[in-house]
Amino acid sequence: MARYEDTLHAVRGTKLHNFASIAAGAVSAAAEVPVIGAKVGDVVVGVSMNVSMGGCTFLTPVITATGIASVIAQNTTGGAVDIAEGTITVLVAK
Repeated sequence: MARYEDTLHAVRGTKLHNFASIAAGAVSAAAEVPVIGAKVGDVVVGVSMNVSMGGCTFLTPVITATGIASVIAQNTTGGAVDIAEGTITVLVAK
C-alpha cells in the first residue's frame, strides 16, 4: 500500500517594487526579491503583487542566486502599462 507523507515546506520573500512603464508586448527589467533559504534549483510555486497589474502577467520567476528570486512582468496588452508601486510576494517550495 502506498504511503503519503506531507513533506512540503515553503519559504516566502517580499519586496516593495515599482516597475518602470512597460511598453505593449515588452517585458520589465527583473525585480530581485530576497527569499531567505531559497537556493538555485528550488521551485517557485507562486508570485503575486498587492496592486493591479493593469493586464500584465508575471513570467515564471526563478531562483537566480542563493536567496534571490528574479521576477519579470510581461505586458500582454495593446498599450503601455505603468504598474503602481507595490509589494511583490514570492513563495518557494523547499
